[in-house]
Amino acid sequence: MALIRGLADICIHTGDMRKSLDFYKNVLGFEQFYSFVSKKKPDEGTLYNFVRAGSCVIILAQPKNLNKIKKLGNNNGNHFALDILGLDELVLKVKKAGYVFEQDTPDVLNDFFPTGYRSISLLGPSGERIALVEYGYTEKQEYSQLSLLSN
Repeated sequence: MALIRGLADICIHTGDMRKSLDFYKNVLGFEQFYSFVSKKKPDEGTLYNFVRAGSCVIILAQPKNLNKIKKLGNNNGNHFALDILGLDELVLKVKKAGYVFEQDTPDVLNDFFPTGYRSISLLGPSGERIALVEYGYTEKQEYSQLSLLSN
């Protein structure tokens, strides 16, 4: 019987590999573990860099012909979410790196998941929409920690 075990990877096309690697490695804390340039058609000349954090693998792909990259933007359903421990700390780090969030503070959604849930979204260096999610968060904790985000 076939079984889906989870998400294998997320591939993001980028026009600026250096900026994308800097964001995922130095801002979000991913580690780079593989890189190659494709020699096969139709991807010939595309540079691939693989980064991971825990079981999350992101493939950053920079095509030789940058005209192949389409603008992503904030379209309905066009995002991926990262499971975060220490959301407030990461939000401050991302802001310090110059990235802007779509909202001022994380949304607190106690009815979205049984354990509680906080989420805040931003556009990454290639226009990818990224949600930073923290599970196990209740509304009672909201007011004591949100003051950290206003700095």
